[in-house]
Amino acid sequence: MSGDNSVQHNYFITRDSSDPVQNLAGLVREQWSEEAKLRDLFPVPIPVLWRVEDGETLGDHRELAGGPVEGTTSDLASFTRSFSEQQSQRLVILGEAGSGKTTLAVLLVLELLRQRAEGGRVPVLLPIASWRPTKEHLKTWLLRQLTDQYPFLSSTKAHGLLNRGLILPVLDGLDELPAAERPLALRKLTSGYLATEPLVLTCRTGDYTKAIGTGHVLRSALVVEGQPLTAEAVAKYLRISVPPQRRAHWRPLIRAVEEDKGSPVARALSVPLLLWLCWKVYEDSDQGGSPDDLMDQARFPTVEEIERHLLDSLVPSVYPSGPQPPVHRDRKAPRRWSRRHGPGPPGGSAISPGTSRSASRPTSNGGNWARPCTRRPARP
Repeated sequence: MSGDNSVQHNYFITRDSSDPVQNLAGLVREQWSEEAKLRDLFPVPIPVLWRVEDGETLGDHRELAGGPVEGTTSDLASFTRSFSEQQSQRLVILGEAGSGKTTLAVLLVLELLRQRAEGGRVPVLLPIASWRPTKEHLKTWLLRQLTDQYPFLSSTKAHGLLNRGLILPVLDGLDELPAAERPLALRKLTSGYLATEPLVLTCRTGDYTKAIGTGHVLRSALVVEGQPLTAEAVAKYLRISVPPQRRAHWRPLIRAVEEDKGSPVARALSVPLLLWLCWKVYEDSDQGGSPDDLMDQARFPTVEEIERHLLDSLVPSVYPSGPQPPVHRDRKAPRRWSRRHGPGPPGGSAISPGTSRSASRPTSNGGNWARPCTRRPARP
């Protein structure tokens, strides 16, 4: 059972629990397919390039980690096949704020499910923020998360799936743990979850670098990092993400990005989250304003000014006659409101270093997305 703009609420009771692996795979697929739609990831995902960075500086020994694994979010099939062929199938996804780490995690889960053979592992995306590595064993936490997020699983069945290696944990947001706990978390991700077992972890680059400076890397894991979008990638995304009939509306901005790659707007749109916000704010010409506005360097002399404008314009552009969120300088307010009342942006919790406000993650369950059972209100 589901409602308008909702993510799978209260239909667990209709599922046949005789095959928990297949049931879980189907539920995870439905959950994240719906989330991907709400994030506007289809039909044109932002083409962020993910590639191995810094060799063994951030990752483990190459003979243990394998590799290389790299690709773009616009060609996840190849990226996923390359990941699945690795012996360890352990991956750390790094990136700056707003680079799309969670987006890659969502799309990776969906592609892993699409390529999954019957009886294969089920990728399960979970926010890691609620784990307290000083107090709880990793598998105890995983077991609780599985039974909480997917109530059709009994504790016994969830325990069996974990012990049989049928769960591939995709843990989002190491950077949301307290800084003092991150090095210990990495050690326990290796010792508490065998280095031979698949695992995916996301984190901001700077926070991961600091964590491994006083601890250890995630053993046997490849590390990929999101790259800033090139001007050509930004232009291509805008050309194909808008209907052909509206291409003229965007042509001046596209030309400006291609011709002056050092301009504030070109630098701003190299951040995937800001590119998505730009598209979302100006996708409907009936709401007033034009993407051309962002080219005005007198009005928007810095990336931060463009960011602030796009965040302030997001909700009114989506809900021009609906309730407006409170205006706060709290950096979590814009994302928290949008996640409760409609689609949220595809990037991480913040946008760029040093910014004062940003779209952020909800505080209800520590993640970058809603729980499977959470009903979203219909759009105004």
